[in-house]
Amino acid sequence: MFELLFTHPVWAYRTGTFSFAAGWPLWVALVLLAAGIVLIALGLRRRRELGSARLLGVGILQTTMRGLVLWL
Repeated sequence: MFELLFTHPVWAYRTGTFSFAAGWPLWVALVLLAAGIVLIALGLRRRRELGSARLLGVGILQTTMRGLVLWL
């Protein structure tokens, strides 16, 4: 079943190493993440009617998603 879904045998995944294709420096990713956090905070600041608990939750989820996209 694994080979059907991923087109490679399972031993290839067990013996391989995980690496990224892009060679971005860490500081670039951190700057982009910080800029994203600022943009998210500015966008959520206008939505005060949702309440602070919901805004915090939405902000955390959006920041996590932005971090995952940058990581991938």
